[in-house]
Amino acid sequence: MQCRASHNLHITQLVSSVFSSCTYVVHSPSHREALVVDPGNPDIGPLLGALASAGVRHVPYILLTHEHFDHIGGVNTLRQRYQSAVVCSELCIQSITDPKKNLSAYHEGPRLICEPAEWSWEQMDWELPWRTGKVKAFPTPGHSPGGVSVAIGQALFTGDTFLGKVTSPTHLPGSNKPALRESVSRILSEFDDDTVVYPGHGMSFTLGAFRHDAAAVRAATLEN
Repeated sequence: MQCRASHNLHITQLVSSVFSSCTYVVHSPSHREALVVDPGNPDIGPLLGALASAGVRHVPYILLTHEHFDHIGGVNTLRQRYQSAVVCSELCIQSITDPKKNLSAYHEGPRLICEPAEWSWEQMDWELPWRTGKVKAFPTPGHSPGGVSVAIGQALFTGDTFLGKVTSPTHLPGSNKPALRESVSRILSEFDDDTVVYPGHGMSFTLGAFRHDAAAVRAATLEN
């Protein structure tokens, strides 16, 4: 578990021992409320421990960056525990209820059926009011059709769209290499060097540090 402060936010990263996917707890020390991004581990015990350690009493929203099973495995349990509302894209909503579309049907283990999300980003015009200010999202398809990235202050949660030095997979059902290239280019053009990227796998990094690594830029933008 890794913790990092980003302006007035505290962000805790948990890495699933099952899938190596990242879950993030985003909370402000001024209140006991948090957002959870991509609760992928079906065992939410470690996540509940992180929430308790942060003094969190309420999780109003669960934010999903995309529909794949390794990022939604804990959604049903966490939502029931905190009576949270799930927010994701409309394409993600259509896929999380279908084991073939969320890809759990092709993975060893039980097929995953996630209950539909309460809200889509499209319904909210891609903005969600929260205690620390607006949470903004924008579509970043390519790795998956329903992919989005979510900006909260200087923090940017990119799911599997943007993994830093590791090229996002585009061999999966629904993946689209040209769309991924466009999504990564959008992130690099619209966010400054101080932006901290929290990817779906791996450690966080600043866009400034990333831009100084020419090989990483070529890999992420599929120029190789």
